[in-house]
Amino acid sequence: MNDKERCQLLETFANDTSIAKGGGIKVEYSEHYTRFTPTEGYGSFKCEDSKLLGEIIMGATHFLFWLNRNGYKIRKGVKKGVN
Repeated sequence: MNDKERCQLLETFANDTSIAKGGGIKVEYSEHYTRFTPTEGYGSFKCEDSKLLGEIIMGATHFLFWLNRNGYKIRKGVKKGVN
């Protein structure tokens, strides 16, 4: 997995968390920064939500690096029963 793919996967993961969805947080993630902005319709978000979301992203990032170092391949599967 190259850096661009890893960043896209982490951004998708972060935006799909209940903290981001429920807290009105949009995450942009790249090799150089992590940006949190309020989603449309939200004026702001809670500081503790952004702090926890940042820590979750950090953990996921370290896990992806560990997978890569140990030769694991990440691939998207097809869900059974989904059309």
